[in-house]
This record gives sequence, C-alpha cells and structure tokens, in this order.
Amino acid sequence: KIDKANSTREPKKHIVINHLENIKGICTKTGLIMSLRRFYKTSPDALYAKYSIYETTPTTFLVLPNCQDSEYKAFAQRFKELEKGSYKKERVPDKHCTNNIWLIKPAAQNQGRGIEIFNNDIEGMKKFINSKPPNSYWVVQKYIERPLLYRSRKFDIRMWAVITCKGEFYYYQQGYIRTSSDIYDLGSKLNYVHLTNKCLQQFGDKYGAFEEGNTISFELFSKYLNETFPDYHLDFNAHVIPRIKDIMIDSFLSVKQELNPSKRKNCFELLGYDFLIDEDFRVWLIEINTNPYIGIPNKYIEGLLPKMLNDLFEIVLDPYVSPANELPTRDVPNLFELLYDEKKSVNQRRSYAIHIYPLPELAPKSDKEITTLEGTANFNDIDSIGRTKKDKGSPEKGETRKKSAETEMRERKEKAKAAYFKTKRSLTIEAQNMDTSISESGFIIYQQRLLACLSNCDMFPEIEIEDALSSLKVIRQSKAQFTFYTSSLFTTLVKNAIDIACGVPPTIKEPLIEMTLSVSQDIMTRKYLIEQDIVHALIKLSLSALDKNSTPLTLPPVSTKADKERGK
Repeated sequence: KIDKANSTREPKKHIVINHLENIKGICTKTGLIMSLRRFYKTSPDALYAKYSIYETTPTTFLVLPNCQDSEYKAFAQRFKELEKGSYKKERVPDKHCTNNIWLIKPAAQNQGRGIEIFNNDIEGMKKFINSKPPNSYWVVQKYIERPLLYRSRKFDIRMWAVITCKGEFYYYQQGYIRTSSDIYDLGSKLNYVHLTNKCLQQFGDKYGAFEEGNTISFELFSKYLNETFPDYHLDFNAHVIPRIKDIMIDSFLSVKQELNPSKRKNCFELLGYDFLIDEDFRVWLIEINTNPYIGIPNKYIEGLLPKMLNDLFEIVLDPYVSPANELPTRDVPNLFELLYDEKKSVNQRRSYAIHIYPLPELAPKSDKEITTLEGTANFNDIDSIGRTKKDKGSPEKGETRKKSAETEMRERKEKAKAAYFKTKRSLTIEAQNMDTSISESGFIIYQQRLLACLSNCDMFPEIEIEDALSSLKVIRQSKAQFTFYTSSLFTTLVKNAIDIACGVPPTIKEPLIEMTLSVSQDIMTRKYLIEQDIVHALIKLSLSALDKNSTPLTLPPVSTKADKERGK
C-alpha cells in the first residue's frame, strides 16, 4: 500500500516509514542471538581471530517448555559445571560465575517485563520454564555478577543507531547512562537492583532520589571514572565507545542481507542499543530495541533529544521532504556518524584481533592471550596479517608467517561457507536424515523446534523461517509424515493459520494451507483432519474469500458425527 501511495503522489511528496522489513532479526531476543551466532560462525575474519558470540554477549541459550533438546541439555550441563566450580568451558570470566546466577527472559517482551533472576536454582528455572505455554521460546542468559557500579549502583548505557533503506548504518555520538535506584546487592531479588530500564525503575520508591530521572550524561560519567579510577587514566570516548561501535556494526552485518527485501524506498529504523560494562571495563551487549524510548526524564535529555531527532530527520526525511521553511545553515555538525556503507566502502569495524578489554592488564589470564600460527602472543602484538612485533624485524620469518596466515584465511573462508549452509538449512538437513538417523524422542524434539519456529515467526530471523518451511516439504516425502502432520502441535498451528483473527502472516499461512491440502490425499491423514474440524475450517475460509466485499459466512459449529460426515 505504501509503495502504491508513493507512486501515485505528487512529485516531491512521499510517505516515509520508520520501520524496515525483517528488523526482528536483531530486535527480538531470540532473533538477536540467532543472527549473531550465525554471523560469527560464518565470518572469515571472526573465525580467523577465533572470535565468537560470547565475546559480544553473555552465554545464552534458547529453550522451549518441556523440550529437552540439545540447547536445553547444553544449558543444564553448563549450569552443573558452574555449580561444581568448573569454569573451563565457560566463556564468561570466572568472576561472573561464582554465584551461578542466571536470567530468564521472555523472547517477545521488552522494557524489563517478564524477566526473572535465579540464584543457583536449576529446579526453580525448570519449573518456571515448563509452566509456560508450549512453543513459547525463553532466553536463558548468564548474569554478569560483577558489573561496574556508579556510586555503588548498577547502570547501563543507552545508545541510538539508525539504518536507512540505502543500507547505511549510523550511530549517534551521544547517549546517556541509566542508573538503578537501589544499592547493588548480588543477593537481592528486587528487579530494581538488577534491571535499569526506565520503564521499570520509574515505579520504584527511590526513583529520582540520586539522579533526576535516573539518568546522567556521558560527560558526568567520564568525570566519575576519572575521580574513582585515577590510576587507569580512563577516557570514555577512547576506551569504551570504540568497542561499542564494533559490536553495533557486527549486529547490523548479522542481518544486513535480510533487511528491506522488497527494496522499499523512504524507510528507516531507529534503534536503541543497551550495553553493560563490567568491573574490568569490558563492554557487553544486552539487547537492541526498535521503537526506543524517547521520553524526557530530566533536563539533560530535554536538551539532547531534540538535537538527536533533528539530526535523524536530516538524514531520513530531508532527502524526500522539503522543510516548510528554509532552515538556516547549521552551526553544529550532525552527530550521526556513518559506521558502515557498502556502496561508499565505509566500514569502521576494527580488527577482531583487537583486545576486547580496553585495559588488557585487567583481563583474566585466559583472555589475555590467543593462539597464533606459531604459539601464543598478546592481542596487541599482532598486526592485520597475523605477524607479531618480533616478526617485523625479520623479513624472511614475517613473509613465511604472512603466507601461512593467507593459507589459514582461505581454509577459514571455506569453513565459513560450510557453516553458513549448515546454519541456513539446519532443520532441512535434519529432515532429510529423518528416515535413517533420528529416534522417536529425537523426532519429538525436532517437531517441537520446527513448530515453535513457525509459531513464533514474528521473533525469528527470516532465514530461520525459510529453513522451517523448506523442512516441511521434506517431511512430506518422509516416513514420518503421518506422525508429524497428525500431531496436536501441527493441528494447532494450522488452525491458527486458517483463522484470520490470529493474524498469521501470508508467508506462513499459505505454505501451511497448501501443505495441509497436500497431505490430505492420504486417507488416514484426511480422516484425522476431519476429526479435528480442520476441513470445516478450510471450507469456511474458502467461502469467506469468494467475495471479499461481503460479510464472511458464519457456519454452525461441527458437533455431531453426521455433521462431520457432511463436512467430508
């Protein structure tokens, strides 16, 4: 409709939309984790530096109620290891694991809603997850137990970024610090202590007691760092912001190929990024929000917000909509900085070999070193082609290392291609092997994963949805088709697809209905579909679609055996 409206409008008059298609790949909790996992597994540069998602975010698992799949088993195993004090396999530093605290987050909510904190209590976590609706995904994430504190209270960082329809990615050079209302206490069960979301904190008794609107500027925070840690000579813009920019670029690249598939013009997406800093000044990505909060909790934001919006409109509106009045020449620069633009060959992502700790001397010992082609070296001693400082004084040795590095890079690119295919087609590949290699319990788990993906299509990256739909077609040709298509989970999904009120998108609805009609050629499956009233629902849908301008027909419910036979 928007495309049609723009094509018929007067010249120089356009509709500009503040959303991009498929942004769910980073703006839902499940989508963000899936997208970053796939990106780091398929990026040759990340593979070469042995950089994984857990250099960016805390350890995270995506689990389903009453489904002990490989993801849940991996979480349970990790929990038990940490409980016993074994930290060898955990990428989060040991100091954040001593109390074995975990967060459980709902996949589809924001503003801190629905988040639960569990202190070394796996039975409580299992009970909580298994009490939730089937097919609902939940994010289980390791809690960062020793964050950097602002005057003994927890805080996080809110930054803005914008993606344009041209594939440009900007970040705003100013943001703000959001503080907690209560003194940090690891043993406290109050969300006001652990979660710093404005929408949550405003309901606390101490909201605004320390800072107006629980918000401070980067300038005040930098002053606090210098006063509290004078020996480290910290500079917020030099030690923190570059790492934030790296993570932002990675998140954008993880969904770049999926965004705006229809190539629509005049659209953009404003994003709110949330980051945490631990006591060693390491930056962690918490989440990315669409429709970020743009309220005014204090005088600082009152001055910052209009400036940010004006800078935003200069990028996303001015090229299409001329201001009503001629604006004077700007005396101050636009603070939206271009981080990535493939067309302009702009990419500010630094090398993955750069240390993730701004002060390497504070990094845990296991994080200070990486394995190079000839032993161990410090991150800061390695250049862009894998040479150490010692090599640079020896041209022959440096050239040998360069050739070895190039060979390894080629191997890692091949590995990245294979990993991309596997992550893109994981469900389909499993379906292809279903007749020979999957057990009955494995089939049930596979079915739960597949149907949960389709049921939560608004939270999954597009590539995952395509994989799920493709695997449905493969199952159609397998020996397991009757078991799959006559399950209660599939029946519920099909009923929701047929029911207009459920709002299932056409990309999911049409393949499901087509698949249902296809499998109904089997007499046993057809009998089951009749018993479940799916045939009756399909008839209603067909009759209602005969005349889109008429009121949909209301048929009596199928209640008797005779009614069902007539439906057949």
